[in-house]
Amino acid sequence: MRGGACFYLALILKVVATRPTRQESFAMDSPRNSKVRSGGKVSNSMRDIVEINPCGAYCRMPRCRFMHRVYRSFHFYEHFRKEHPEEARRRGLLQNVGPTSVAQHINRIPEINSALRPRSTLPLRQLVLEYISMDDDGIHCELTSGEPKCTYVQQNFNHPNFARHFCKKHPVEASLKGFCRGFLEGVLEKSVLKSSQKEVIPEKNKPRKAVLDYVMREKEGWRCRIAGSYCPFVRKVFVTEKFRRHFRLKHPGEAKEYGFFEALVQPKKGRGKILVQKQRVESEVQPMDNFSTSWHAGNSTENDENLDQKTPSEDPSEYCRLCFTASEVLEPIYDPLDGTDLAEAIAACTNVQLDPDEDHQSQICVGCRRKLLEIQRFQGQCQRLNNIVVRDRQELKCAPIETALVDVEPAAAFLVEMIKTEPEDTITIEQESPPLEEGTDEQLPYNQLETGWFGCRMCKRTFHSLTAMTAHLRNAHDQAEPPVPSGSVAEDESMSSFRVVMVGDVTYYKCTDCDTLMRVRRNVLRHWRRFHRDGSRQGKRVYCAESGCGQFFMEGRAHKNHLEFFHGIRLLDYKAKYSE
Repeated sequence: MRGGACFYLALILKVVATRPTRQESFAMDSPRNSKVRSGGKVSNSMRDIVEINPCGAYCRMPRCRFMHRVYRSFHFYEHFRKEHPEEARRRGLLQNVGPTSVAQHINRIPEINSALRPRSTLPLRQLVLEYISMDDDGIHCELTSGEPKCTYVQQNFNHPNFARHFCKKHPVEASLKGFCRGFLEGVLEKSVLKSSQKEVIPEKNKPRKAVLDYVMREKEGWRCRIAGSYCPFVRKVFVTEKFRRHFRLKHPGEAKEYGFFEALVQPKKGRGKILVQKQRVESEVQPMDNFSTSWHAGNSTENDENLDQKTPSEDPSEYCRLCFTASEVLEPIYDPLDGTDLAEAIAACTNVQLDPDEDHQSQICVGCRRKLLEIQRFQGQCQRLNNIVVRDRQELKCAPIETALVDVEPAAAFLVEMIKTEPEDTITIEQESPPLEEGTDEQLPYNQLETGWFGCRMCKRTFHSLTAMTAHLRNAHDQAEPPVPSGSVAEDESMSSFRVVMVGDVTYYKCTDCDTLMRVRRNVLRHWRRFHRDGSRQGKRVYCAESGCGQFFMEGRAHKNHLEFFHGIRLLDYKAKYSE
């Protein structure tokens, strides 16, 4: 029993020895020694009236519920100055900020050092605290009174930024309340007064902002509303120039009223930043009297409908002379440096006569330039093919004996010269052994399979061509090259699967069932057997999309070669052109 009492007495003494005293526990829980996430220690003047725990910082004044998740001293300085002024004055919180810390911030920023030091005897930080307010959204500027209120907000208090804001946005009030030293005497007239008086920038210098005022964001995309909400023009991606072009073409009256007919002068490359100049558009369009009588007769209705359309600009160098495009890259029609003169091509293709004196500054866009080249190429192609037809007709009239001529397809879109198929175009094999008597294919050491290949009767090997078959017989079986039967299928396919054509000075073989051109005869035979033979698979046809060209192909490689040979277009440029 005595031993049990001693055990319990020792246990009680151990617990008392390890338990901290009240003073130690108060020191551990004291807000003076507590740190928040990024707020630092509590000052001596506020340690009894501020409580900090893991949930945040709280005011200890009776019936006060002010708290912040992160302790910042200026939050509580402002709170006690407004909500508990007597307690703040008794503890000296209003004189707690000395000029030393203010001088450090001022010396860091030259603008504050030169212009933002206050005329008042109060420190800058304390002076700024008198003209700000704080709520859940942040710290707000309260320098001005009345409507509209200033919208300047800070999330973290920075008194030099507030002082700079006061002097730049509210220069008069800031000077009267002791912020901008020397403002009334004219010291800050250039830096503060002019910056406070914003220059009214014309709307024409802000094309994106001007367009945004007349478009509306919907679920489908951006919709035009310059003439109301009924316009069906919608774009998923907002592009300023597309909407400006739409305004000028579809709503010319509203576009003229709101200043969208003012065209930009595009600066040339390599000259850096050039001041963009804009000019107004005249309300009238100069009549074009150089049209021919037939052109007026066929387009009188169209001209009557286009009387309301105006030129995009008074300066002819700012838009395309043919399509009125002002947003694309433009080229001069009369270029004395390069010696180019597109006026003759324009007159020949469009019947539009240009005056060198009045149109010497006119421009043309890349799209119209490309269309002119296509029209010229098509005209040259038609003339070339027509010359071939006329020549063949004259030869037919002059020739006393009928000759086999190759039919010229009227829809052919390539500039080639057809050549008559000669017997030597087929596969000819010299016969060293005496001629064999007419017999069947069983006399030959090979046979032709249904797939068009050739099989050796001695070793059962197959070859894709007769040339390879004869080489195999000569090398592997020591036999001379056998003759080809006169009525063989290979000879018939060779005669009917291709024609010989000339492209420039180069000989090509053209498939008779499509427009594929190949340099090697064996390749075009293989192509014909693959795509055009009875029972072969029929792939999807690939048509050329160039204007005036109606050719088609069975595979993309032949189409690519056709574009490079006859249209001068690489495949990447072709895809980019027709993907727009």
